[in-house]
Formats: sequence, structure tokens, C-alpha cells
Amino acid sequence: MVLLRTILCCIELLVFSIIAGLLGSLTGLGGGTVLVPLLTLFLGIPIAYAAGASLISTIATSSGAASAYIRIG
Repeated sequence: MVLLRTILCCIELLVFSIIAGLLGSLTGLGGGTVLVPLLTLFLGIPIAYAAGASLISTIATSSGAASAYIRIG
């Protein structure tokens, strides 16, 4: 039962992340603008954890872009 709940939670996170990415790219907003309210309102994750997850994804994306920019020159 616990394994099923874990799998369902992972699927919900995946679906919400895809929705946030699509809406973020279509509107020009960051995905965190959409993802943080989704995580907080629908999954019951505390806002501090949701905002932290958004910050970590922003840092990871920015670091990857910066390293590609530096490598190109």
C-alpha cells in the first residue's frame, strides 16, 4: 500500500511538472510560478519546500546554461 502511494505521488509530481513547464513556456513565465502553487494547493506540500524546489531547479538550469555559454566562449 505504501509503495502504491509513493508511485501515485511520483506520477502526480511528474504530471504537475509537465503542466508547469508547458504553461511556463507558453506564457513566458518561469515554471516555478506555476509549480509552487500547484505543489502547495493540490499536493499539500508546505510553501517553503515548494519554493525551495523551485529555487533548486532554477539554480540547476542557470548553472547548465552558464557552463554551456562559457564553453562556447
